[in-house]
Amino acid sequence: MDMKLKLWSWAGGFSAETGLFVFLEMAAAVWVVGGVRDPTMGVDWRLLVVFMVSRVFVVVSVNKEEIEEIARGLELSNVNFIWVVNFSFDEKISGSDKILPEGYIERVKERGMIVAKWAPQAKILRHSNIGGFLNHCGSNSILESLYFGVPLIAMPVLVDQFIAARYMVELGVGLEVKREENGKVKAEEIAKAIKNLMVEKKGEELRDR
Repeated sequence: MDMKLKLWSWAGGFSAETGLFVFLEMAAAVWVVGGVRDPTMGVDWRLLVVFMVSRVFVVVSVNKEEIEEIARGLELSNVNFIWVVNFSFDEKISGSDKILPEGYIERVKERGMIVAKWAPQAKILRHSNIGGFLNHCGSNSILESLYFGVPLIAMPVLVDQFIAARYMVELGVGLEVKREENGKVKAEEIAKAIKNLMVEKKGEELRDR
């Protein structure tokens, strides 16, 4: 059977909850996987990290406004990425809502992969192509980041996450996205943190620790 057909039978489908659909072209650099939450479905998640070298892995639960800022930040950074799109637990999203900015997937398809709601975090982090991990600095993410030796880009939300983020920065294993005085995070600061980790010498030093 043709591989595309296999992929369709494994992962194809429309998610009414998120409005995301599956992109199946083998040559495409962007995959949007809707509603895949069960790792036993047969999807070979290794495909997510073999297209290009040196990626940043993004896992954060955010609201629609912050998703737009992260999307712009990733685009501005011009860095390869895998992004697991998660909405905050208190936000209801209908299938008619646009998750990402119009035309975004097309613009970043040569260097970005976007996954809805779930991905095998540990399997992705252990891959040698992953050069950075943007997350909220929750305890599980910190432990996995340290275990697999992947530097953090911290975007904390809760009080304990802010404390943990400061420790990670002080230990020299991560960077923190700077927020505005009103607590909001902007695309430009996200892009700056990503580029500092993935492109600048500072990132090399963190990965060498």
